[in-house]
Formats: sequence, structure tokens, C-alpha cells
Amino acid sequence: MVKREVVVVFVFLFIFVIGFVSAINSADRTLPSTYTPGVAVPVTLSFTKDPSTVVYLFEETAPTNWVVTNYPAVCSLVGNNILRCGPYYASSLISYSAIPPASETQTRTFSGMVSWEGSSSAIGSNSAIGLRVTQHHTLSVSRIGSGAVNSTDGRISCGITCSANYDFTSSVSLLATPSSGYFFAGWIGACLGTGACNLIMDTDKSVRANFSLGTSSFDFSLVNSGDKSAVQGGNAQNLITANLVSGAATQAVSFSASGLPTGATASFSFISCSPTCSTTLTIFTSATTPTGTSTIVVSATNGTVSRNSSFILTVSAVLTIPSAPSNLRSTSSISNSISLAWNDNSNNEDNFVLERALSSTGPWTTVVTLALNTVLYVDSGLTPGTTYYYRIKALNGAGSSVYSNVYSVSTTASAPSAPSNLAGSPTSTTSIQLTWVDNAVDEQGFKLERAPISGIGKGVNRVVGTFVQIAIPAANAVAYTDNLVVNGNSYRYRIKAYNLNGESSYSNNEDVTINCRILRKIIGGC
Repeated sequence: MVKREVVVVFVFLFIFVIGFVSAINSADRTLPSTYTPGVAVPVTLSFTKDPSTVVYLFEETAPTNWVVTNYPAVCSLVGNNILRCGPYYASSLISYSAIPPASETQTRTFSGMVSWEGSSSAIGSNSAIGLRVTQHHTLSVSRIGSGAVNSTDGRISCGITCSANYDFTSSVSLLATPSSGYFFAGWIGACLGTGACNLIMDTDKSVRANFSLGTSSFDFSLVNSGDKSAVQGGNAQNLITANLVSGAATQAVSFSASGLPTGATASFSFISCSPTCSTTLTIFTSATTPTGTSTIVVSATNGTVSRNSSFILTVSAVLTIPSAPSNLRSTSSISNSISLAWNDNSNNEDNFVLERALSSTGPWTTVVTLALNTVLYVDSGLTPGTTYYYRIKALNGAGSSVYSNVYSVSTTASAPSAPSNLAGSPTSTTSIQLTWVDNAVDEQGFKLERAPISGIGKGVNRVVGTFVQIAIPAANAVAYTDNLVVNGNSYRYRIKAYNLNGESSYSNNEDVTINCRILRKIIGGC
């Protein structure tokens, strides 16, 4: 039988009175809990009104397409669904019927209006009574032979409860379990085969489970999807598959699980199925389930053949954000590196992230990501005489801690790096072009020196005179022209960088001779 369920959303209607009437007035609409499309629904309206001498009229509107009938003589019908009644005094009772159409499937609303001696007051926007209409269908189960049929939702357990009403289009899954000495031969009616019977309740349905005397001759294997892990108060799922190895699966295999840790429970998406088939095992842990590993054994049997499959379940504590490191500090500082240390206050971090800035407010850049339990790091490649700001945080899968304290430390100042690759070449009889490589980033400038060379040839026959500073090229310079040279002479050059912290070592020495033979090779003549 098709039924519709009527859910009363608002039962009490509060009538707000205008004019001279100030007493509380109420109305109550009573409806049945279910009805059948096309069959009259009895409705009762009761009212309380003070003072009792006030006359009022009532207008009731039933849902569109519903037909109002069986109303009292004091009422009149406007159209099919509007009922007007009155006059009434202190308390009254109105009974009538409303007939829904046979195709009714929607949510409907009854509404009303009360008039007091010509002054009209609406019942209000919250006064309507809503009707939620739900279609029901009956599932009937029967059996041949000896065995049980159960629905996964627990509403059918046949042979005790062999029928149940279900909402329109709801899903139902039935499982057949044979008694000892029987096997499940298959479904008859709304389902076929020997697996789970899965139904959509879009109409009344019936199904019969056929249990046959004897045993089924088939073999199967049982496998799972591997080791699993869960946190306390969480869950883990494992896909369990029963594979048909030989014979014909004329009955279902039933699943069970053992070896669960304390406080854990297990459920299967299908408690039984006909191989080859699968079910999902879900293990639910509690907040008090001990951490560690357990060997879970899943068993499946058809009454004759039993198979087991095991896996490891690892239970861990709920992951929390690690505690922040503290006391970030420097243990040493030199011109280009800073040694840092901090306190590790957590026991569950995966990493530390060290950040650096040139200001206490940032912007911050990541220097390095460090392994768990690390408490020391040397930050190198820094600029001498510079103040750096550091902070550090701990991370794991749950997130990151707050930052440690911000710590500032300066590298020591130092003399600049020495220039290199000093080279010279005459460009005329009175000038020599010199070039070099600037290896410093903090020089204030360079000091270029020259010494005369006397004698002929090389080695002991040549005498180098005293070096004299001849120029102070600016910072970042890489070339200089010496215009105070004499044709036919030889010179030795060297250069160094300097800043407020001192001077670098000298570059290499560079010897340059000016004469027409050399100039002829370089520029074509004197």
C-alpha cells in the first residue's frame, strides 16, 4: 500500500490581536500522521478567544488541488480548498476533511486568517502548518528451506521480521545466511543470483531466499589491501576480496574480524557476499585504544570452506601541532658566518624551518629546513659587518608551531678580499692600461702601487725599486690608466683593496715595459 507521511512543522498558531482586544488567543490544527493519496484526511481546528463575547470569523486555506469536504453548516466553501466559518465566540471546534489528489508527492501548507469584529489580524508568517509528504513502499521477504535473511539496516531479520516499509527510492541490501546443512541456492523475485540483494524501493517489492539441503562445492581465496594505520578516535578501511578459485558459488561467504585492539570495533559494508566479491572492513578506534600494532585476522566461510587473511593495524596518537622552539641564540659570529642554537621543546616535530631577515619585522626568507631534533646550525656566506635577524619554528603533519623569539646578531667587520688577475699593457709611449678582478663586496676603494725596474733581462740582472702609491681607484673599479710613464722604461705594478677595517693582501705583481718594438706589436708603432 502506498502511504504519504504528514509532518507537522508548526503545531501551535499564535494569533496576534489588534484593536481593543489584548488577551492571548490560540489556535491548534490537528492532523493524522499518515494518509493515502485520494483518501480524505480529517482536520480538526480548535480556538481559544478572550474575552468570550468577541465575535470572530475564520478562513482556512487547504493546499492547492486538495478538495475540502465534510465541513459544518456554519462554514462555506470558496472554490475547492478555501473554507470560511463563523461567527464564533470564546472557544470553538471545526472539523472538516481535505482530500489530496492521487498524485500528491509535494510538501504542502495549510494557512488561515481570523477576523475580530471587523478588524482583521493575520495569523502570521510563522503560523502555517507544513505537510511533508513521503511515499512508502513495502518490502516483503520469504524463505524456502532453512536460513536467515537480514537487511544491513537491521529492519528485516527473517525469520522474525520479514517485512518493512521504506521511503520512496530508498536503498535496501539483503544478505542470506544458510543454516547448518544448507546452502544458499539463490534469490527469487525482485533479486536474482547468490550475492547480496540490493534494491531501490520505488514500488512494493517481494523477494524469496532459496536455501537448499546439502553443501556447496566451491573453493575461494581471501585477500586484503594491505597494512593500515589509524589515529586514536579515528578509523581505517581495508578492502577484503573473496576470489572464486574453483566450482560454482552457489552460496554466500560470511565475513568476520578478530584481533582488534582494546576499544576498537569493526564493521563490514557487506557481512556476506557470493565470490568473486568484495566488502570493505572499517575498524573504528576509540580515544583510549592503545597505540601500537595489532594483527587483524579477517575470516570468511561458506559453512564448508573457511579462509583467513591478516594485516597489521598501527594505531597512533592524534597528531598535534608541535611546541615552539625557544631561546634562539648565537654561539659565535665571524665575518661571514653565524652559529645558532635553540631549545627543542617538542617531541613530535618532523622539521624545523629557520628564517632570516635584515629587519626585525621582515621580510623573512627561509634559510634552511632542518631534520627533527636538530638544535644547531651555522649560517654561512654572510656579509661582514651586517646585522641579521633570525626566527625558527617546528612543523609536523598537523601544522607549524608559533615562532621562537626573534634574535639579532651581527657578523664581524673585516678587511676586503684581495683583487686578482692584475694585468697591464702599454697603450702609447706615455701610458699603460691596467685591469684587475674585484673580489670584494665591501671595499671603499683600491690602492695602486708602482715600482721602477732597472737592469737588462730577467732574474738577477733586473732590480726592482721601491713601490710608490700612484692612484686610489674608487670602489668597484676594475681598470686604471697610468699616464706617468716614460718610453723605454719597465715598471712593476701591484694593487690592494681597503675599507675601514683594514687592507687586503696585494694582488699578483705585473711587469710592463714600454718601447717601440712592443708598441708596434700592440698598436702598430710608436
